[in-house]
Amino acid sequence: MKRRSSNLELLRILSMFMIVVHHFAFHGTFDFKTITNTNQGALLATLILESFGKVGVAIFVLIGAYFLVEKSFSFKRVMNLVILTSFYSIIIYIILRVLKFGIPNDYLWTKIIFPYPIPTNYWFVTSYIVMLLSMPMLNIVIRNINQRKHLYILLFLTVFIVVIPDLYSYFPGKMDIWIGQFGATDATYFIYLYFIASYFRLYSSKLTRKMGILANTCSYWKYIIVYIILTSVIYK
Repeated sequence: MKRRSSNLELLRILSMFMIVVHHFAFHGTFDFKTITNTNQGALLATLILESFGKVGVAIFVLIGAYFLVEKSFSFKRVMNLVILTSFYSIIIYIILRVLKFGIPNDYLWTKIIFPYPIPTNYWFVTSYIVMLLSMPMLNIVIRNINQRKHLYILLFLTVFIVVIPDLYSYFPGKMDIWIGQFGATDATYFIYLYFIASYFRLYSSKLTRKMGILANTCSYWKYIIVYIILTSVIYK
């Protein structure tokens, strides 16, 4: 058990590091408005580092969802997340105010004191809360379908949450519809990841036996990572 926890914690730390790298690249010093022939290399490096964000988020959510599948719903879990988000928002806000570190004057204190339900662009936390609140319904579905139906659901969600949004971004103006009509949001993407994590949680032993691989933690998490890298790269 200690080895399993260590592997997953290391993977979780790696995902958080990837998210930090993404934010550094996205909010760093590179100016996308002044792209020239001399900074093409820097642009490429920045774009590669930015791509780590989607993969890091996907891995982080997968690890959480992997363990949530076999747990019962607890509203306390949601409240703890809200309280922690509020606490760190207030602390960081106070520190930045005291240090006079570039907080815009129009950034209202209400956005800090009351992160919920007032929107504050905490898209990750909001989406994760939606996933947590959806746990009872998702687990009912997962526990009452077989492996083949589970794969059908994954295929359906892949088409409408990954493939169609990708086509929409590559062919702007050719699709006179809004991708939100297909349910492609950050919250539904997290639910999609929940179904992926639950599939490996329930059927990983069958998959490893079929492929002739030992059924241990490292074996099936490698396939999760590869799968998420592929879907995250095309997910917009």
